[in-house]
Amino acid sequence: MNYKQFLKKININLNYSYFISKKDLLKYKIKKEDEEFLNNLFLAPNVDKNSRDRIFKDFMKDSLSIERKRDILATIGNIFTNFDTRLNDTRVKTREYLQYITKSILLDNIEDIFEENKDNIDFIFYFIFSKYSSKNYKDTLKLIDFVLKNSLIVKENRYFNDILLYKLNSLKLAENTYLDKPKKMKEICKLSKAIVGFDFLCIYTQLECKLVEKDFEGFKKVYKENFETMKKWDVLNLLYIFELVVYSKDSEINIITVGLLINKDILLLKNYERRFFDFLLAIWNKDNEKIEFYKNELKDYFDFGHYNFFSNRT
Repeated sequence: MNYKQFLKKININLNYSYFISKKDLLKYKIKKEDEEFLNNLFLAPNVDKNSRDRIFKDFMKDSLSIERKRDILATIGNIFTNFDTRLNDTRVKTREYLQYITKSILLDNIEDIFEENKDNIDFIFYFIFSKYSSKNYKDTLKLIDFVLKNSLIVKENRYFNDILLYKLNSLKLAENTYLDKPKKMKEICKLSKAIVGFDFLCIYTQLECKLVEKDFEGFKKVYKENFETMKKWDVLNLLYIFELVVYSKDSEINIITVGLLINKDILLLKNYERRFFDFLLAIWNKDNEKIEFYKNELKDYFDFGHYNFFSNRT
């Protein structure tokens, strides 16, 4: 199997030029008759990048013999065949293929890539998914903004909600802090209301938004409206909510949340969750000695981003 046969099966349009900078394309002056070899080389899945780059350099220096080229193409043909036969479902095959291939594609070419594949929504979604799942959040945001701006994935599409989810998480994770960035927070807050499902993330974010806005009545309202959902959560999720409650300085919902955690046996635990709970109690009680003690205890588990932001805010 060659690259043409494989890409046709999963309805994808790609070529070697998406892996090479425009400057290098001009420098190499690639001949038309060389494109078949280069497409097979660059579009094959599960090929070691260093090996591929070495072959490419040798090829451009015209130092590969005819026999060597033939051997390389035969090996690549087996790679395509094995990859194709290993996975039957087209969506799964597309996802797994893009998990590999997007590591090397240059995003400078993304407009052309998405334009060529705009009718294959699975391709567009899994291209974004591959960046998101590899924690490349800045590229994820760049791709999502392009896709939404050009209506390549719209509200009625099955992937739309996932795209919003990836965008919200990427906005939070692309940098060390987001709480002190009003424009970013505004977008995060809007997304938390638009996403369907993912209750913890959305409720937590809405509470977070109210705290950043210093809308303490709004914070209490969100808390009470979602209380029946929150009380079903596990200890760790409740601890993250408790942290926000502590920074809200609301005595009523502090008592309620501590009660929930006690009912979940927080006092019987002797792990990270218990130390986190004691740290939050120390903040509530303004016990600076214990705060410093637990900051040291939790330094390998906790980034203290929220603590630093809210404790230093007047």
